[in-house]
Amino acid sequence: MSETKCFTIVGSSNLTRAAFETNYEANFVSRISQTEYRAAQTWVRTIEKQAVPVSDDWLSRYKESARAAGGAARTSGRNRTKTTLVPLELPRPAGTAKQIRTRREQLANYMKHRKGLIHLFRRCASGRISSAQLYERLPNYWDDDLGDRLQGPGWERQGKNSDFCALSKSYVTILGTDDGDRDDVVVKEMDVLHQKGVETRKALLTELLCLEFPTEYPVLNKPVQDYLKRVRFRGPRGASEGSRYIDLARRLRFSLLQNPNHPAKTVAELDAVIWLVSKQRH
Repeated sequence: MSETKCFTIVGSSNLTRAAFETNYEANFVSRISQTEYRAAQTWVRTIEKQAVPVSDDWLSRYKESARAAGGAARTSGRNRTKTTLVPLELPRPAGTAKQIRTRREQLANYMKHRKGLIHLFRRCASGRISSAQLYERLPNYWDDDLGDRLQGPGWERQGKNSDFCALSKSYVTILGTDDGDRDDVVVKEMDVLHQKGVETRKALLTELLCLEFPTEYPVLNKPVQDYLKRVRFRGPRGASEGSRYIDLARRLRFSLLQNPNHPAKTVAELDAVIWLVSKQRH
């Protein structure tokens, strides 16, 4: 097996073609060890959790820091302008604490059936059972009666004829991905399912992600969509469906980091609170 080679590029270039081909930039390329590469990778992933993509929402609320005479930015506490990085307000309706307790119980129930549920999807992904068989057996591991289902009724009618084989392959692929690469793989697999017209990619796949990775992903369905409309959320312009979903997930994660006193401590719990807001409005 050939040795894996790692390199670092340090310089003034942005990651654009113009920066590397037509502009005059100063860059230094050096080979580094795999240990150094992993250390840099860990650092990038750490700061990535505290960042969100720049979008129209961010730009519309951005305020440049006031500048003193001569062009220098003012840095004193009194003159510093606070920038709103995430334009998502965290709801806290009446009944929030009870709703969060219910969501935690659902996640605990999921752990009781997790092994069988994942095994079911692995069998479908490998072709050992059909799409229809997965649909028929799914309630044995994921159902209201088991207490581990997050979404409301209606999915069964809309999703019965879905391509669960394709969805299973995408889900298994995501499960086998390293933590640092998972967001990118979720984007890819959601876009693949979108291209294939697999409608259950929204309701079912995102619920499976929310159950398995409660600190990372929300359920993407009508209550969440209604909430996003109310707060005038707009993902990155021209982004794919998968990219918009990850943009939302990252904003929710960051919002929780910026609001440590909010009762919800994970994206799954915040998702439950958003559901409660939608229920009370209707």
